[in-house]
Amino acid sequence: MEKPLPGSTVTAMRHENKRRRALFDAPYNPITGYGDTAGIRASLAFTCEGHDMDWYIPAAMQEEPVVHLLQKYKSMERAAAMAAVSGEELFYELMRARCRYDYEFWAAICAKIQDKETKKIIPFILNRPQRKLLHAIIKMYEAGAPVRIIICKARQWGGSTLVQLFMQWLQAFRYDRWHSVIATHVENQARVIRSMFTRVAKFHPPEIGAITMRNFEGSAKNKLIVESEAVISIGSMQQPDSLRSQDIMMAHLSEVGLWKETEGKKPEDLIQTIVGSIPYIPGTMIVQESTAKGVGNYFHRAWQHAVRAQNNDTPVFVAWHEIKMYQLDIPGNVAEFIRSFTEYEHFLWRSGATLEGIHWYRAKLKEFKGDVWRMQSEFPTTPDEAFQSDARRVFSPLYVKTAEQYVREPLLIGELSAKARTGAGALQDIRFAGQPSGNLKIWIAPPHLSPPAAYCQLPIANRFCGFLDIGGRTYAADWSVLSIIDRLPALKGQPVELAAQWRGHTDQDILAWTAAMICQWYDHALLGIEVNSLKRKGEEADHSFTILDTIAEHYDNLFHRTSVEDIRAGIPKKWGFHTNKASKEMILDNLNAALRDASFIEHAQEAVDEYNCFEEKPDGSKGAVEGAHDDIVLSRAGALWLAQSFMEPPKIVRAQDFRKLRRNMAGEASF
Repeated sequence: MEKPLPGSTVTAMRHENKRRRALFDAPYNPITGYGDTAGIRASLAFTCEGHDMDWYIPAAMQEEPVVHLLQKYKSMERAAAMAAVSGEELFYELMRARCRYDYEFWAAICAKIQDKETKKIIPFILNRPQRKLLHAIIKMYEAGAPVRIIICKARQWGGSTLVQLFMQWLQAFRYDRWHSVIATHVENQARVIRSMFTRVAKFHPPEIGAITMRNFEGSAKNKLIVESEAVISIGSMQQPDSLRSQDIMMAHLSEVGLWKETEGKKPEDLIQTIVGSIPYIPGTMIVQESTAKGVGNYFHRAWQHAVRAQNNDTPVFVAWHEIKMYQLDIPGNVAEFIRSFTEYEHFLWRSGATLEGIHWYRAKLKEFKGDVWRMQSEFPTTPDEAFQSDARRVFSPLYVKTAEQYVREPLLIGELSAKARTGAGALQDIRFAGQPSGNLKIWIAPPHLSPPAAYCQLPIANRFCGFLDIGGRTYAADWSVLSIIDRLPALKGQPVELAAQWRGHTDQDILAWTAAMICQWYDHALLGIEVNSLKRKGEEADHSFTILDTIAEHYDNLFHRTSVEDIRAGIPKKWGFHTNKASKEMILDNLNAALRDASFIEHAQEAVDEYNCFEEKPDGSKGAVEGAHDDIVLSRAGALWLAQSFMEPPKIVRAQDFRKLRRNMAGEASF
């Protein structure tokens, strides 16, 4: 519970709350164009049958002849007389022109929807969240840019309705043969969405223009808007073959978070088939929308890419407190209610919720029996809450969020090379070359790579360590990941830090030597290699011995799991880290503690993504959620265990002790 707030703060909050509540009923009139309307608008003032009309129309509409007449004569009757038509005819010409340019106006006077609560057929007047989405769409549309939107939805605000009817408006008034598709998880859901088209067509005012819908080429799945020859196709993740993939100009992909990968079918494949058929030109439109269904799936990845500007999509998120229906009056003393805020309720207030919204949230949480995770999943305040995985997450979202604040772009990206790819030559004359598509990302360069003037620190032994988690050779296989940890900050009691990461696919023998090369480059770092995934030669011979024994002949800082007693007894060393249930739990527990205590600084965004996707399975095992990877998690866990629980502390050593190592390292790099 927070400390009691001073009276001045409570008073200020009540004033701010009044302002926030007013936003729900902010001036908005799509008929006059006044208020929170989208796009650039211009004033159009005229009289009609003795009434003053003060409209704000889309700026582009000013080029219409009927608008020129009204701007010149300021009267519907005088303008009609000059055009030699009746006032009624000119009025409807103005209405038709306005509908061609102004989606919100058309929606209000022509489009009919079914009210979710009363089930009555009502005009489509956009609510506040719908207007938020429309602003994003119109910004791209008016700029002449292709419309590309991804929406993370809370419940019950009509995002699908806004998108679908905007597409229908384009097909009916803006373009001919502007074909569209509606793709959902199951086909029946697509039919429900398309039924909005049917309702609008049924009730559309004939004086504005008819919208006639028929089956296309005898198929009930594909509908034709007769007047504009636009085809609306439906399909689903389960039955993708029913979708028309030619000449598509718009796509509405609904509840993408529910799309599941099955044998031979991935959400990415269907979406790329649809998206790839839509040209990147003005007027085209692709909208992906869904309530978030955990992390690690296609929708989560697409959202992250949009947030990071790694694709063309504009992300739109609507929080629960932006929806007017989620408000509950406070019956008692408002000041006492404010002073009773929990820490999270203060967060809700800082996020923009009203006091009545927080009261509703508190009451709704009781219906969830205090289950905060379920509440946040159903009614998210932020995208992070919306996308949180289920209650089986291994790493707390709070720990991961703390780690994410240190994420940054690598200092260098490229590859290392040496005299040879394998054998002793792999550890000699090591050089770095910058490559944008390289597998090696560097956040902290090894000391010998620094310019002489910048390298003034004393040589440090036991500074770096690396851990290799082995994946497959092809791109369809798991990734192989080597994590390099810098332990230098530990000398001052500070968190150890990610120095570098190699992530790629290659043959296992080359992979092992590459890891040794990188560790040699990093001041002869301790190298731990996970041996479970190394190929075996028959039932008797262990191929891991073949590779690691060979490497150990040339690289003498290789992790082994042989006890001191066994070594004294003459038993050969068992090179590499063997992963079993106990050892995996050990290194994962250490990683969790490092994230919790902030004793490790992570720099890679892809690592944070994997932390968010790592869960405990129903059988008690731990791994990535379906469709995600956990190779970085396991590599980090192994490297941190070496750095924090296994190795001796880093220490300053004599410079001459490093001379032999430095002979094998190039003093420069190609960037």
